[in-house]
Amino acid sequence: MSDHDLAAALRAALEQRDRVVRPPHFATMWTDRGERRRPLLPWRPLVASAACALVVVGIVWNSTQRPARLDPVLAHQLSSAEYWRVPTDDVLVYEAAPLSADLPSPTGLQISLEESLL
Repeated sequence: MSDHDLAAALRAALEQRDRVVRPPHFATMWTDRGERRRPLLPWRPLVASAACALVVVGIVWNSTQRPARLDPVLAHQLSSAEYWRVPTDDVLVYEAAPLSADLPSPTGLQISLEESLL
């Protein structure tokens, strides 16, 4: 059997298989005749653009609405100086020593070895 006969036999077998086996679905999506498949919803672009427009309108509507008025009692409580006071505010009473202050003399400073390691 020559290469030419072998190629013809293989080609005939593949053609026979193609006639028997059902083509997959995606193979029918593109036809040789240039026919266009009709969309299920011809107005789909209109629906998509309307949905996008509604989303944009909703975002603009929510961002431009004025906030609700504050309750006067709540505003008075929040404006009170005592409302914002925290326990650590007492630390602010102590001032740091000025930079021109005299440093303690090293001769009178007694630090034990244990304290220096801490």
